[in-house]
Amino acid sequence: MKKSILAILLITMSCSTTMKITSQPEKARIFINEKYEGETPLQVTKSDSILNHYQIRISKDCHKPINGEIEKELKIGAFIGGLFVFIPWVWGYGPTEDHHFLLEPDKKFCTSN
Repeated sequence: MKKSILAILLITMSCSTTMKITSQPEKARIFINEKYEGETPLQVTKSDSILNHYQIRISKDCHKPINGEIEKELKIGAFIGGLFVFIPWVWGYGPTEDHHFLLEPDKKFCTSN
């Protein structure tokens, strides 16, 4: 019985979140913690560790870049599972799943002629 409960807890726990990052307009370049991740629309998986913080930069030619921190949220399944298996607060607070950014046109940021 204990093994079944442990298996269920391990299955329901998650140590990472797959984020969906979109922008208007599309094809904006995404950098997370200064590492290039790709262009929007983009799916990227990041750790739910409370110790990780994610800085995001979104840029597109002829548009004002956006810099900020990715929002995080309590991962209730991982937190509850952590009460029985791991230290709950380590993987119980990760990035939110959906992020949408609206880039403003600005000719000051044009690199092409």
